[in-house]
Amino acid sequence: IFASLKLKPRVISAASEVDFTDYDLRPPSVVFVDPFTRHPIARKDLYLKMLRRPPLPGTPPEMIGALIQQNAVPLTDFIQANSPEDEPFLCMAGVREYHDNPAHS
Repeated sequence: IFASLKLKPRVISAASEVDFTDYDLRPPSVVFVDPFTRHPIARKDLYLKMLRRPPLPGTPPEMIGALIQQNAVPLTDFIQANSPEDEPFLCMAGVREYHDNPAHS
């Protein structure tokens, strides 16, 4: 589960299931699910974002934070879906849904 520790009361914001079936041949599967029913959810129902910034070699860490706050660094979301109605997937090499997505072939 993904929990928000800074909010009071604490909130479960998302959940995922990881499946290692055929792990010796294929990457693990990561599926976002409802934290209480464990059923897969649509992207429109997942309010979580996993933002990633591009590498900034040679940039001091304190400057990176300032650049992000000023929107000077483009951030992309690791969680993608083909439409808001589709199941979201972790758009990262090494995850089965990434490699199975036709956009990555």
